[in-house]
Amino acid sequence: MKENMYRFYNRIIMILVAVGVIMTMYFEEILLSIVVVLIGIIIKMALRTRLSQPDFDERTYVISEKASRLTVQITGLLFALLGLLLIFLERINYSEFHQAGYLFAFCALIIIILNTLFFSYYRRKLGG
Repeated sequence: MKENMYRFYNRIIMILVAVGVIMTMYFEEILLSIVVVLIGIIIKMALRTRLSQPDFDERTYVISEKASRLTVQITGLLFALLGLLLIFLERINYSEFHQAGYLFAFCALIIIILNTLFFSYYRRKLGG
């Protein structure tokens, strides 16, 4: 199977899984939604084995690294800023948002710590 067909089938599977999960949530069948997701994963894995060319080359890995790093940095920054904004809203009588502010600030802290730990781990492991 060529990569274009693989991508097409991949999109169709994602759409069908999303529709299936939405329908099962509408009927309040949580277990059935998990089954739909698992079936989608199994079908995607079966399609991947039929792919005739390699999934990734070195250029794809470099692009993925840069995109992932930037995504983590922007997400951490936005969570931290949103957390600070919601915490400071407590000072002008919007006290119902301060717990959400602490949650966002804590999530930003976790993201930054994990990013730093993984970066230092892979720097030691891969040399640099």
